[in-house]
Amino acid sequence: MKARHSALVAILFSIIASSIFAADGEIVLNGRAFNWVNPLANDSGLPPGLLHSTFISATMQEEVGYAIYLPPQYNESPDARFPVIYYLHGGWPGNETRSVALSNFIHDAMSKDKVAPAIYVYVNGGILSHYNYPPLNSMGEDLLIK
Repeated sequence: MKARHSALVAILFSIIASSIFAADGEIVLNGRAFNWVNPLANDSGLPPGLLHSTFISATMQEEVGYAIYLPPQYNESPDARFPVIYYLHGGWPGNETRSVALSNFIHDAMSKDKVAPAIYVYVNGGILSHYNYPPLNSMGEDLLIK
């Protein structure tokens, strides 16, 4: 059953991959160009504590962006520890800034002590949303797990 499932996923990805390249070779999904790095807009109206940064993926040798929300309590005590929540949005492309507007609600709830402070990490899931697909050098699963 697992082999059949893997074959079906590979066929599905092949069909998807064949329909996502623009004439110039750029990867376009849902009418938008895919990028591994998608900085936050300067005028985005997002809360303080939401930052964007990048790292180099060892698997893909590619710079990859992520957004991270640090709760208001984060800077109050250097020894404080917080749970970390990795937000895995659905759909593709896997843009790390796709759902950062949720940080407004999270920030509001933490500022009012309605929920415990936590760190939220918004990851770039890759071209096919958190799946590894080597033909497109999209290793979304490896990015998160490794």
